[in-house]
Amino acid sequence: MHTKLGDCARVTVPSRASDGDLRLERTLDIDLCPSFPQTAVFTATYKNLGSSPLQINRVVQVSQAIEPPNQEPKGLWTFQGVSLLWGRDTVFALPASFRSENPMGQVVAREVGGGIPVNDYWNGRVGLATGHIEPEATACWIPIETQSERSARTHLETRPQVALAPGETLTTPRGFVTVHHGDFYEALATYSSMLRAQGVTFLKYSESLYHPIWWTYAFGHNFRPAEVYNSIPKFKELGIEWLILNNRWWDHYGDWMPRPDKFGGEAGFKEMIARLHQDGLKSLPWWMPCGVQVSELPRSGLYNDPVGRPKQPPEVEKMMSATAHVALQHRDWLIQDPQGKLAPISRNLAALCPAYPPARDYLVQLAKRMIVDWKADGFYMDVTFTVPPCYNPAHHHHSPYDSVRQLGDLFRHKPQPRTLNHFQLI
Repeated sequence: MHTKLGDCARVTVPSRASDGDLRLERTLDIDLCPSFPQTAVFTATYKNLGSSPLQINRVVQVSQAIEPPNQEPKGLWTFQGVSLLWGRDTVFALPASFRSENPMGQVVAREVGGGIPVNDYWNGRVGLATGHIEPEATACWIPIETQSERSARTHLETRPQVALAPGETLTTPRGFVTVHHGDFYEALATYSSMLRAQGVTFLKYSESLYHPIWWTYAFGHNFRPAEVYNSIPKFKELGIEWLILNNRWWDHYGDWMPRPDKFGGEAGFKEMIARLHQDGLKSLPWWMPCGVQVSELPRSGLYNDPVGRPKQPPEVEKMMSATAHVALQHRDWLIQDPQGKLAPISRNLAALCPAYPPARDYLVQLAKRMIVDWKADGFYMDVTFTVPPCYNPAHHHHSPYDSVRQLGDLFRHKPQPRTLNHFQLI
């Protein structure tokens, strides 16, 4: 059978269950593809055969038992693709007693989230990875639990929260299990290859991105262009080619205009980038595309400077804490929770909805302004996680998770580069 992974052998396992008036049919398809000989792909389709709606809240796929860590001579190591906490290890020796829900493709505590939907486990002999291969972000869980002498258990879980009408079907994301030698690298390489087989492309990078990079953050949030200019001889001495224009070159999260107290406006910021280019340096403005500061969310966009946030003039303090113009003019562009309130992301910011065309078009125009008009060499993003599901009725989403799934599409709208290596995205 031809699939998105090529020609594969398919094993279909039908089953049915009933309880009174409730009748459910499951068709489990298992694809074995020559291009990925160590991998099996699982898809389940559920059909309501009953006469009344059937509520489906939770679906578990590819449940597995793994040898307890304390019974492995060399221990059991794991890669956990979840994005839970800033600085949390993704690779570690699995403790004898450990439990993690591992939510993927969704905002979690402290407004982080997203992740790589793969968990891997390996010892000195063999490795086993579980995840899904959908090319779009998909809200799921890949939990792991170990209990001393008991086996460790893991599975892929979705929570659709839907009512199937009689005759309706529900199809799960395509889950996979792959076995390998060595550590997690081979499992992630297989996952990457399966995405590429479905047409997912990765941004071409420049070798110069492996060279030293310097941040204006070294001078704190209140850095001034003169401080950067005075450091140019030292950059050249150290072989630094890339400069990240970091906190806080902009006025408001969401508007992303250069601070007038630093640059005198947009023209001064363009002048700074041009000056850096004249000295052979490339610039990467820090950008958090969907973030929008709003005064109704406490300390929206504000956090402490690494060396203590310096005193700012009153007019600057007011600017840095004011609601962004885009939020005042287009509040309907923002993501809302089920209660109609703004759904926060990192730094307690509101979020533009990447699945709402006017908001997405605005973000694309912002990117073009930075790259084409200001001639920046790319963007630096280190607080860009996923976004919450969007319940804004003005957006008419097919699903609240449209915002999550279409976030990746935003980054495919990069401006056309002036030269082959002009545009770089970190």
